[in-house]
Order: sequence, then structure tokens, then C-alpha cells
Amino acid sequence: MSNRKKNSNVADLGNNCSSAEQTIVLNVGGIKYETRRSTLVYYPDTLLGTMFADRNLSLLHPKNENEYFLDRDGNLFRYVMQYYRTGKIYLSYNPSDLKDVSSLPSSYFPSISFEEIEAELDYFQIPFERPSKPSSLSFTINPTVEKLDQFVYALRNVIREVMSICETEITVTFSKNGWPPFMNLGLPYKKEAIIVEDIDLLVKPFGCVGYTFLNKYGTDIGQYLRSEIPELSWQFGYSQNREQLKLHMSITNKKADDHNVLIEVGQGKTFRAHSSILRARSEYFHTALSNDWLRKEGDMIIFKKPNISYNAFNIILRYIYSGTIYLEQLEDLEIFKLIEASDELCLFELFNHVQDYLITYKVTWLQQNIFSVIQVAFDHESCEKLRKFCLNIINENAWNFFKSEELLHISETVISRLLKKDDLGIEEIDIWGFLIKWGIENSDVPAESDLENFSSQDFSNLEKTLHNLLPLIRFFNISSKDFYHKVWPFELILPKKLRQDLLSYYLTGENPKYTEIQVARITPKNLDSEIISSKHAILISSYIEGKNNNSTSSSLPLTIPHSSSHLIKDDGVNIPYRFKLIYRGSRDGFSFESFHKNVDNHGPTAVFIKIADSYEIIGGYNPIGWYSYGNYIATGDSFIFSMIDLDEEDISLLQFDEQQQSFGTMLKISKVRPYFIDGAIFDTQFHGPCFGYGDIWFGHKSRPRYGSCTKVYYEQNIRDNEEEFYVEEIEVFQIIENNFL
Repeated sequence: MSNRKKNSNVADLGNNCSSAEQTIVLNVGGIKYETRRSTLVYYPDTLLGTMFADRNLSLLHPKNENEYFLDRDGNLFRYVMQYYRTGKIYLSYNPSDLKDVSSLPSSYFPSISFEEIEAELDYFQIPFERPSKPSSLSFTINPTVEKLDQFVYALRNVIREVMSICETEITVTFSKNGWPPFMNLGLPYKKEAIIVEDIDLLVKPFGCVGYTFLNKYGTDIGQYLRSEIPELSWQFGYSQNREQLKLHMSITNKKADDHNVLIEVGQGKTFRAHSSILRARSEYFHTALSNDWLRKEGDMIIFKKPNISYNAFNIILRYIYSGTIYLEQLEDLEIFKLIEASDELCLFELFNHVQDYLITYKVTWLQQNIFSVIQVAFDHESCEKLRKFCLNIINENAWNFFKSEELLHISETVISRLLKKDDLGIEEIDIWGFLIKWGIENSDVPAESDLENFSSQDFSNLEKTLHNLLPLIRFFNISSKDFYHKVWPFELILPKKLRQDLLSYYLTGENPKYTEIQVARITPKNLDSEIISSKHAILISSYIEGKNNNSTSSSLPLTIPHSSSHLIKDDGVNIPYRFKLIYRGSRDGFSFESFHKNVDNHGPTAVFIKIADSYEIIGGYNPIGWYSYGNYIATGDSFIFSMIDLDEEDISLLQFDEQQQSFGTMLKISKVRPYFIDGAIFDTQFHGPCFGYGDIWFGHKSRPRYGSCTKVYYEQNIRDNEEEFYVEEIEVFQIIENNFL
């Protein structure tokens, strides 16, 4: 997952994790088992290990995309999967060996003989030595159990099976409102859980379900288990979390002394663990612990991870054994440290969960520690969510970020990724200044040296440090004055051909011969908005200026990270038009009277409307202006639009006919039809902003925040339905052409 260099003896093993992530479904006699292909091919001498080996994949013909049918007994196959997941076979006791069996229905116990199990294992070429007597209990709680004592009896058997494997935590989860019910035993079965077909059938006979069931029978269950399993030290309780109700039993098996791995982390701290559990729960350990060259002392595997702290690994080991983690009980820094550790150990679910938790609940901490966070986010390619979050913070506070002394300690990798962005929000000459400061700090140039005192060796050292970053500076977007005073003094660090091109460009105005002129970065210009950002203003400006005349109506993608805050006041100069806010509904009032009072007689305007309960922004450009004219205004230069930021979660883009998607903003432009230009704008004091004959329409004076969109005079629908919508916010900007001279 991570491209960062590892410091352990198994440095390159984590890099192969993703290739083993293929999930497959084995349909065995109608019973489906979900697993990873890597789980099967780990045992190459077995039947399934051979079938799913790379060399044989082309010979397999799945029933569906990833589902393979095996004409075998589905109930027996669970013993086969036990071996693939744990490396062991756990057999059930014969019902005749258990007391009080007569009180249980005969259908409760599976009618499977030992000989059948042995024959099935032999068929799948799984090595197996017949024991003198069964090793442990193995029962799934049957949904047809009709008495509380039978339910508890089955639960006790499950606990004993867990005890035979590891120290663990058991969570029985009762779900409602359509959530799939399951019992998660925390066993080393990767993502799979023991499925209970219908938890309602299990608890309905007791006269109650879910939370009430636990509340009513929790004490009885606890007392029974205490008397039946005296060798346990444990806690019993229940909790309610969203739509799930959980019964927790934290169990420590005092007799569990069969560990075979010593893991040394941090500064020599050691943990004891079981190789079968580590390998089953972590793809990293699955690979790392299978190598014959691992250091051993007798039967004990000695494993070192000095780059993972003691606290982080302690939390992770508990997660590996129990399948649960309570981030709200941890310090902020401890949670953050889990990002690197879980990534390296290929604990995918934990890794994603920690990212989501930080972004949702620890925003302030992330902002305060942005430099440490962004370094980790860029070091680990899998940190896509955290990386996007960091870039949003930087976009909103670019100047403060780049002028911070902490920036000087960021790695070249992060600096490079930032300089490749088109929307840093600050001037190119300022970026150049920050880069020079970073280069001096990270080279052998004396920090206190004046530029006048730089030696040829100082310039050489600085060039070596900045060699890979200099091509990312957009020199041709720097003014001639700034170039002369701030760039040219460092001419000795610039490549010879670039120097020639720059001199020619600034002295004669000729295009460069050897160097490509890069597109200017997007920077804000006095934009005050609660709806849009400067990036959206750039998009609309480009259509106003007529830069996209090749397509009268289109869906346009642009690389624009979403910003949760759009209140921007800065001194950039790259937006071709100034967007001056003249009306905001929440500030000036949501009424047609207030609309016309503020927007009439201001010339060309752009209207932006944020639709409630959606990520959608719609609007239109009026090149003539609003005057309460009392009729239609003719123009062929108006257009209407809709836009959505693509990195918002759970967005359906089906409303866009031409779905050109990129990491950024999807903008859909619709121009007025040539033969309907007389009806482009409808402008009366009794209406709000209206375009066309209903294409964007606000016509109910008593309900000014309700509008609709129906394609009539304009070329495309800008929404995927014609239903009435409610306005969350509306802003109107006077469009003023910038003069850059």
C-alpha cells in the first residue's frame, strides 16, 4: 500500500499486498463462502491452492464475475475453510459427549460423522492426522433455538471454541432496520463472520428482541457462563451503537500459552503472539511469517518492527485478536500513528476506518498539525482521503501555509506534489520565494549568508537541492519586474536553455525556443462568496470570455479540489473578471423586491443558486443586466449552468448527459437557442431571476425560494428533473472586466 521504504527485515513484503486482494466466492452445494484468493494459494499443495494458482486462472470459468461453483457438501466445506484460514482443523465434540443433550432438539446438531469430514479433507488434499479425541467445540448458534437455556448453551460452546484458539473478544451483534445480522467472534477468519440467518427468529421466542432481550436476559446469561467456564476472567455487558445492538464478552484465557511469535517493536519492547492469527488477520504477516529465513530461537519466531511504536502496536495487536477498536478512547496522536502502522501491516479496514475517523471527528487537530499530517498523507499512496483533506486546508490557507517555518522541513516529495497543482491560490513569484527559502534550508548553503556573499559552491549546492523542483516553477507567469529583481539574481541555478528562453521572452517578447510555457495557476481576486470558490469563478469567466466557443453546450471537467469554505478575500490577478457581490439572499432577504433592489441597473451579472439538500449549484449569466423591464430581454450571449464538485461523496452524476469526469468540478453549460434569443432573459419586478421560458424560473412572489428548471429556450436541461426545488442560498455578482495593464 505504501511506497515508503521499510526499515524492517521484511522491507518489500508489504508492497505485494494489493495483488493478493482478489475476493472470490465459493458456492459449495448452495452455501456460499467468501474469501481471498491469497488465502487459498498460500497452501499450493492442496486442491484449491492449485486451482487458483496464477498459472491455472485462465482455466477457471466462474459462474458469475467472481463466483465459482463446487459440487461438494456445503456443511462439510466449513472444515476445509478452517484449514485455509487458520492452518488447523477444529472438530466438534460428539453430542453424546455433552451433558443435558436430551433437552435439545435433534436438529440442533449437524448430522456429520467424523469419517465424512476425514473423506472431505482428503478430497481437497488437506493434510490431516486423526486425533485420539476431538480438540474443541465448534457450534454456530442456530436461529431455530427456542429456549433461553439452549441459546446460552450454544453460546457457551462457541466461547470454548474461541478459547481453544486465542485470547479474544466476542461481540454478538443484533441488527435492526434491515442491517444484515451476524455474530462476529473475532476469530482469525479475516472479514468473514458467522452468519445468523435471521436474528429475529433467535430472540422472538423469548418475547422481545434486540436491546430489550439483552436487558432482560443479560444477568442470567452472565451467571450461567460464570458457573460453566470458571477458568475465564471476563467482563459482560451490552451497548447500543446507531442501528446495532451489541453484546460484549471480553475474554482472557488464562491457559493460552501456546504463542510462537515474539515481536520486538520500538525501543526493544516485546509482544507475544500466535503466527496463525497474525497471518490470517494481516496480509503483511501472512507473507512475512511464511519465509523460512525468519530468525528463530527453538520453535519461537523472532520478529522485529522497530519503526512501529510500542503504543501503536499494542493497539493494533488488540485489534488483530478482537476485531474491535475504540478510537474515541485514544489520544489524537495515538490515532494518527495508527495510519502508518495499519498501512504497513496491510490492515485495510482499520486503515480506512482511522482515516474516516480523523477527517470526521478530529478536524481541528488535523489543521493544527497540518505539516505532520500532509507528510504522512503523501508518503502513503493509500491515504487518498486524508490527502484530499489536507489539500483543501492548504487551498483555503495557502499564504499562511507557505510562509510557515514548518514548511522548510517538509520533504521534497510533498513540495513537488504541491508545485504541480494548478490552484495553489498564491502568486508564482511568492512560490518562487518560498522555494528558494526551502532550498537554502535543505542544502549546505549557510542560512545566514547574504545573496551578495554567495559563492559559486553555494549556488551549486542550491541547484543540486532544487534540481527536480525548478521545472515546476512557472517562470513565464512572473512579471518582468519581479523576474529581474527576484529571479535573475539566482540565474546560476537555472538551466542554461531556460535562461536563454527567459531572457528572450522578457527582452523581446518572443516565445521560448526550448521551454514550454505552462498554464498560469488559478489565484483568487476579491471573491466574497458562501456558494462558490475562485475556481468556479474561473470556469464561468472562461465562458463569458468566449474561450469555449467550439461547443455551444457541454459538460466541462476541471481539476478543482472541493473547498468546504468559500469565503475568499485575496490579492490574486488571474481571474479575467472581477466578481463583485451585490446580492445574497440570507443577507439581503429572500424576496423578489429585495432581489431587484440590489441587482437592477448594475450591468452584466452572474447568478449562483445553491439548491437545498444537495451538492448542486445552478445559475445563469445575464450579459445585459436586470432592470425590472417588464418583459423579455433579447441576447444571444447569455447561458445557464449547473455544477457539482466531483470529490463530494455519494453524488450521482446521472444528470450530466456528457459525463467527462475528473477529480474536480463538473460544469454543464447550456446556451440560448439561436431562434429563441428574443426570450433569453425574463425581467419583471414580479419575478426573481428567470432565464428563458422556464429554463430557470422563479415566478411565485409568495414563495420566492421555490424554483424550477424546464428546458424550452435553452439547448439543454441543466438538471435531471423538472421538479420544484428549494433554494438554500442565492448570490448575484456584478461582472466587471479586470484591467491587468
